[in-house]
Amino acid sequence: MSVIDELVQGLDDGTITLDPVTLPEAVEIPAEAAAFYLALLKSDVEGWNQWRSDTEANISLKGADLSRANLVGANLNRANFIGLDLRRAKLIEAKLIEANLREANLRGADLRGADLRGADLRRTDFRGANLSGANLSGADLGGAYLGGANLSEANLNRADLSRANLSEANLNRADLSGADLSGANLYKADLSRVDLSEANLSRADLSEANLSRADLSEANLSRADLSEAYLIGADLNGADLSGANFREADLRGANLSKVLVEQAIFSGSQGLTPSQVTELKARGAIFDDSPGSPANVYVNR
Repeated sequence: MSVIDELVQGLDDGTITLDPVTLPEAVEIPAEAAAFYLALLKSDVEGWNQWRSDTEANISLKGADLSRANLVGANLNRANFIGLDLRRAKLIEAKLIEANLREANLRGADLRGADLRGADLRRTDFRGANLSGANLSGADLGGAYLGGANLSEANLNRADLSRANLSEANLNRADLSGADLSGANLYKADLSRVDLSEANLSRADLSEANLSRADLSEANLSRADLSEAYLIGADLNGADLSGANFREADLRGANLSKVLVEQAIFSGSQGLTPSQVTELKARGAIFDDSPGSPANVYVNR
């Protein structure tokens, strides 16, 4: 039996205790290295963190099964977890800065307060996961699956969420300022009191989403679908709404000053004052009674 095999077995059965000073700094055979790292991580997160603070080893656990693992507070910065199974894992306050979790399975995982700044999360499955209070600023979530996920009060500043699926996700009070949500699916998402200032939401699906009191100032909503969305008290100051669909949307108390509305559709929308309607028409918005108003205008989602 190799030294690594003995360490793995000993860590599994509890006959070996961790001493970061004696841990190998390098393991030449990748398969054995992965087995060692996996056993170490599962057995003692505190010992793992101490070892990580003493070494710059490049951690790769690609293909490992960490479903339901308790990794609370684990230091996983810059780790390679491509395609990893982390379903229902506990990653509360885990450090995953610049980690590669591309196409990993994190369905139902608990990532409350986790640090995922700059992480590669492309096409990662977060459905039903809890990411409340997590820091995802600058992370790449392009094409990620976040349907039904809890992202309340999460920091997604400048994150890439292009083409991500966030349908019915909870983003209440999250920071999405400057984020790229172009082509994203936000159907029925809770975006109340969210900061979306200067965000790119072009061609996004925001139908039936709750954007009450959201900050959408200077945001790009061109050709977005906001049909039946709730925008009560939302701030759209200076936003680009050209070609957007606001059919049946609730715009009571919304700030629409300095918006671009060429070819934006407001048919059946609620809450606009007569002066707002007059001004929007003058800027090129379409209402039911607008001259030449089409009965059905296709808005690309």
